[in-house]
Amino acid sequence: MPRPRPRPRPLPRLASDSWAGAFAVGSPEYTACIAAGAGTVLAATERMYLLRPGAAGLLARDTPEGMGDVVAVAVEARRPARFAVAGVDSLAIFDGDAVAFVRFPEDHGEPKDLAWGPAGAGDPRTTLYVGFDTGMLLRLVPEGGDFEQLALPGAVDVAVKARALASDEAGGLAFACFDEQDWNLDVWMLTDATEWSWLRRSVVAPSFVSGVEIAVAGMAAAVSFERGGVWITRAKEQEFAEVEALRGGGPIAFEGAAADAALFCAVPDGADAQAIVRVDAAGDAARIGEITAKDNDLSPLLPIRALAWDATRRTLWSAAGRAGVLRSTAPGAPPPMGAAAAS
Repeated sequence: MPRPRPRPRPLPRLASDSWAGAFAVGSPEYTACIAAGAGTVLAATERMYLLRPGAAGLLARDTPEGMGDVVAVAVEARRPARFAVAGVDSLAIFDGDAVAFVRFPEDHGEPKDLAWGPAGAGDPRTTLYVGFDTGMLLRLVPEGGDFEQLALPGAVDVAVKARALASDEAGGLAFACFDEQDWNLDVWMLTDATEWSWLRRSVVAPSFVSGVEIAVAGMAAAVSFERGGVWITRAKEQEFAEVEALRGGGPIAFEGAAADAALFCAVPDGADAQAIVRVDAAGDAARIGEITAKDNDLSPLLPIRALAWDATRRTLWSAAGRAGVLRSTAPGAPPPMGAAAAS
């Protein structure tokens, strides 16, 4: 049976050891997608913003010609990193100075998620995974550059209802499927890339399933429902448990790729504001930042649409709508950027 929406609970106050927050773009365009890996940070929607390893400022450029607005991005966890951007019907993969373009058939739907992950059983390479709003989940075949639908050993059509997709910097890969019959969100996690073995765990879904988000860190996984709850598990044998401090849902990201990594969530705080809350492995919650929608933002959406953790700079990056890109740097870490900002 559907689970009723949880009641919001008071959010923690701003932490005394506050994280340093600042906007990273001087004159931003609307930004709803963000990803980070091995020191590279990429944000996009109406424009693309790129921060390279060791750089002190974002570079700005137009989206690929003919693509329109970007709906999803992904950064490979290697140096030099490949990165990918997807529009409503096409994909561009940047590899150094080379750019490969792919146009998707109309029946695939609109790309929703991109993630770099293991290429296949025993294959040391990484490849790109694409999740669509139709539920289709595709894997880029390293040889030839074609896409194929992801298949799991012993499972039939589990990817046809995929709602969310995520990976981590250590080769973790997970996706979530909605089971309408049992009213569960089934989370599939890659447990062994050599054997290509997967683990499935389930969460009872709320009465209205919308805005599903997933994050993975080793054997830890978290799922979030828009205006619903956030659920987490940190071990193979552990079932999902609700994170009480994060009721209300929102974009989520782990602070690294270890199973005991803290979890971040941009939680609604009133009608037009969000609090960025960090919950550690012990369950202790701290508000590390907050943001309010700009007066000229006519969108009904809350500002922060996606989060990404940058381990090299100990910084959480947020795609913050009309505010562009927001950074939240851990106490004691040096500022990740100089005085210059992209424009």
